[in-house]
Amino acid sequence: MASSNSLPMERNLADALAHHRAGRLPEAEKLYRQILNVNPDHVDALHLLGLIGHKMGAHDAAIDLMERAAKQMPNRADILSNLGVAYSATNRHTEAIQILRRAANLGDVADIQFNLGNAYQGIGRHTEGAAAYVKALEKAPEMAGAWLNLGISLIHLRQPKEAANALDRHLAINPLSSKA
Repeated sequence: MASSNSLPMERNLADALAHHRAGRLPEAEKLYRQILNVNPDHVDALHLLGLIGHKMGAHDAAIDLMERAAKQMPNRADILSNLGVAYSATNRHTEAIQILRRAANLGDVADIQFNLGNAYQGIGRHTEGAAAYVKALEKAPEMAGAWLNLGISLIHLRQPKEAANALDRHLAINPLSSKA
């Protein structure tokens, strides 16, 4: 049976998630902080508050929060993947790659491979980036961003025909992206 202290915290977390998913980030942030005031090591509140920080451009704060969450739950692929993205946002792509490879070993899903491809692309390792995008597309063939980034990597690799095919696939899935 849950303790009387954990029930309000669970309710706050559910409410915070609802706000977060609806894009009401200030409301979600307030509730995550309330949870952390009661339990400073609450993994989900640390992780999700870190995601808000990342979205708002506070990447260093996001990294700190997500690292705290990852230390407590080192086998949570979602936390590691988001931590890797935050590292990439600060141009710490080598660290991002290490973290994202760990995440991929735990839960090899399309988003993780996509994030890994982005980290490789960020330091000009286009062969590895292309391979990660291909893995992402094996799992989620309609992932428009992976087709786009695969095309970009293939351009860098001087494979124009393959790049054009990837970019055509991107536009077939996301035709509005050509109307900038």
